[in-house]
Amino acid sequence: MNRAQKPTLILYLLLLTTLLLPITGHAWWNDDWNYRKKISLDTSAEGVPITSHLTNTPVVVRLHSGNFPYFLDVKPDASDIRFIAADDTTPLKHHVEIFDAATGITVIWVQVPYIDAREAAGSKNNYFWMYYSNAKANTIADSAGTYDINQTAVYHFSELSGLPQDATAFGHHAKTSSIKLGVPGLIDNGAEFNGSANIVIEKNPAISLNPETGFTFSGWLRLSESQGQSIILSQSANDRTFEIGVSADRVYARTTENQQETKVAAVSPLAVDRWHHIAVSISKDLKLFIDGAEVASTPVSFAVINGDITLGATAGNNGFKGFIDEVQFSNIARNADWIRLSAGSQGPDSKLLQYGEDESASAGGGMAEYFALLWSLLGAIQPEGWVVIAIIVIMGLVSADVIINKSFALTRTERADKLFMEGFAERFNQEVASANAGLAQDSADSKHSALFQIYAAGVKELHALQRLLAGQDSQQPVALNTLSLEVIRSALDAELVAQTNHLNERLVLVTIAISGGPFLGLLGTVVGVMITFASIAAAGDVNVNTIAPGISAALAATVMGLVVAIPSLFGYNHVATRVGKRISIMEVFVDQFLSRLAMIQANAEGARHAA
Repeated sequence: MNRAQKPTLILYLLLLTTLLLPITGHAWWNDDWNYRKKISLDTSAEGVPITSHLTNTPVVVRLHSGNFPYFLDVKPDASDIRFIAADDTTPLKHHVEIFDAATGITVIWVQVPYIDAREAAGSKNNYFWMYYSNAKANTIADSAGTYDINQTAVYHFSELSGLPQDATAFGHHAKTSSIKLGVPGLIDNGAEFNGSANIVIEKNPAISLNPETGFTFSGWLRLSESQGQSIILSQSANDRTFEIGVSADRVYARTTENQQETKVAAVSPLAVDRWHHIAVSISKDLKLFIDGAEVASTPVSFAVINGDITLGATAGNNGFKGFIDEVQFSNIARNADWIRLSAGSQGPDSKLLQYGEDESASAGGGMAEYFALLWSLLGAIQPEGWVVIAIIVIMGLVSADVIINKSFALTRTERADKLFMEGFAERFNQEVASANAGLAQDSADSKHSALFQIYAAGVKELHALQRLLAGQDSQQPVALNTLSLEVIRSALDAELVAQTNHLNERLVLVTIAISGGPFLGLLGTVVGVMITFASIAAAGDVNVNTIAPGISAALAATVMGLVVAIPSLFGYNHVATRVGKRISIMEVFVDQFLSRLAMIQANAEGARHAA
């Protein structure tokens, strides 16, 4: 690589970096909010590991004096708390279960639109923002909106008395209840069962066991004493029963139909006075999960069971003795990752959420978030997108190399032409005076002068013709006829074409980058969009927050195509203008050379006639 080529790559990378910098480095969702906190979701082995992407998943945000010492900056009803997606634009649905600034305890449920699996390249960038401190903010929290359409009932047991309320949009509130509320639970308050107490939830198709769609129950359980046989949940209709219970401190789940039983049971007993996450899913298989891990599974076949759901005793004292918290029902069979995330994220020792430092709106620092978003975007680009981007980058580097080196070459040529023209008249008279006169010794810059190359070609052709017409031994110039001048013009034109081609050499590579870059980028975007929609169709979930990452990553190819094409277009126009100017100068020089030659020949002819 010569000295002119060394700056090429550095200059191009500097230009590319400049184009990628944000117009403003301070990203802030809304200036009415004074502070924010970054909350990351760790789906690696150190957090809550999952192997599939989850959408519209509710997670628990727990604030306490250890991770949030700024309760006094929040309105007393927490109505100024907002949760914003990683794009720092999209508000997330949420609702507050408890906010107690005096004790420094807060539990807020937030629906996260998209959680990456641990294998995903961008899984370490799972995060969202919590904004707070805005005295003018109004309450917009909505418990019903926090859950997806398949979440048919959720009971937080946060009430101090009365009937337990359903937090979902379905409104499946308890029909009757004899349990004790207001007791300490796992998340906030919980419900206490004494063996004869229960909750009855009125039957509804949305919470029935339907083999076509499936069913999932999950909740937190704490045995207050060792139990031989007790019921946690039951639902019956038309000689068909679904039941979850405890036998010898071991959790079981079973379905019965016409006295035919299908049952799964845990091998290990539950520890007394310790909270455990219990989940049961039913579709083609009856599966039992304890603390997020599948412990038993068996094929199952059953008809629809649409009856009242009873939590606790069904008769006498056959009910569970202990505490229950955060009971949830779904009308689909949730996958293992969804259950694992629930078990690993809802407890007080959850490692899913990592709470970052609090930031002020006036402190700046948005540049880091910008680059974090950019890094996340790059991580979402598919392999075919990287192939297209790699081709575009190569085209851009080649284009930059041509433009920069051509600019340096034109500068050298302009300088050398200027030096040549300063002594052209005197040199012309000396070097065409004798048929055997040669070209004077060239200067160091002569090889870079296009005018000198044309001049040299004309002088050599002139001397060759004079020797041919007068004989090899003649020392006197011979008058040239019209045909001889045309021969010299042909030599000048040939060199003019050669110099023009040299000036335009490789510029076609720049035009390829200008026209081909955007089209290649568009190809990468179209392919990326197709794959994104195909993935959405396969997953069966249509959500702007799941579509947006794929679409934005796909658009990166088009952006890269434009990033290459736009500077290439400007550079090409600049170089082409300078090349056109040099060509015009060379054409004028050819005419000037022939005019001087014709004048000298005419003077020589007149002198001979006078003699």
